[in-house]
Amino acid sequence: MLLNIKGKGYKTRLLNPIDELYDRLLHVKTFGLAQYNSNVDHPHWTCDYVPTPYRHLFLLLRLANIDHNTVLIDFGCGLGRALFAAHHLGAKQCIGVEFDSELCKAAENNILRSRTPSKIEVHCLDAAQFMIPKEANLLFFFNPFGIGTMRSVVSNIITSLNRNPRSIQIIYLNPIKREAFSESPFFKLEKTLPEVPGKRYAADFWTASKD
Repeated sequence: MLLNIKGKGYKTRLLNPIDELYDRLLHVKTFGLAQYNSNVDHPHWTCDYVPTPYRHLFLLLRLANIDHNTVLIDFGCGLGRALFAAHHLGAKQCIGVEFDSELCKAAENNILRSRTPSKIEVHCLDAAQFMIPKEANLLFFFNPFGIGTMRSVVSNIITSLNRNPRSIQIIYLNPIKREAFSESPFFKLEKTLPEVPGKRYAADFWTASKD
């Protein structure tokens, strides 16, 4: 499981002034670098947890045309930064899915601190077991787990579409497991935001729909 969460001190905040500014504005604490036990044999564990910079989140969410009708799900939400960024931009509902109980607890504390309990929620469970609600129309991934779990989540997306036909947008940051989407006819790659070395990961924008 989670070994520790570090990278939360004064130096980290000083080196990331924009992230510090938005954390203060949103009344949350989303700095952290989580180190995992590499001996855990589970497809979820592919890398350590690192939050996405706010400026990148705002760029990606705006490119997805986030608005008051948006119901976002962040798979591997960590401390919840993407949830709070989406809420700040006007999303109707923001739902996080996180496997690690310590990160879930920290995210729930952020929700209470932000005073937005009716708009933001976190579910502590394996992403493969999360049943996607019929209202969800924007999904966010920051390379959160291995190909096995990703394929399970893709299967759950298709199940949700079959039960409740609609259009879903998908933002996939650092899309190294994109074959989970490309191998299914339900998904169409709309565009890719290129990587900027040392500054920003590449990001895929997919759509999935069934009318």
